[in-house]
Amino acid sequence: MTGIRSKFLSRTDAAQRVRELHGIPCEPSTLAKRATTGTGPTYRIIGGKAMYLDADVDSWARSLVSEPFRKASDAPIIATDKPQQGSVG
Repeated sequence: MTGIRSKFLSRTDAAQRVRELHGIPCEPSTLAKRATTGTGPTYRIIGGKAMYLDADVDSWARSLVSEPFRKASDAPIIATDKPQQGSVG
């Protein structure tokens, strides 16, 4: 049987993989925070430490990237915390 085998990554290694393989800024502290909010990659606890399967990290990182757009009007509106210039409130 010749299948692709996943391996477990520490939080530090998972963040490095996201940065280097996917080109997305990511720090171990980002993954730790996202683990508390449920918005990060799935993980397991092994020996008291969070461990991530590389396939889960890759899937999560790909989910952060939108499809390509040719013009700005096709892109979804991104919410920001900053009030828009000229808005009341």
